[in-house]
Amino acid sequence: MLLKLFGQALCGAIILLKAFRTASFYIEPKLIDIGEANQKYAPPFDN
Repeated sequence: MLLKLFGQALCGAIILLKAFRTASFYIEPKLIDIGEANQKYAPPFDN
């Protein structure tokens, strides 16, 4: 009984992880684009 519950929890965690990785794969490039767009209007940094 406990093993079955653990298996279901593990399955759920894997599905969530896959969904999160898929979402980050689509969202991350958009965030990078937004960051680059902001940099165009931001004052240059002195390194």
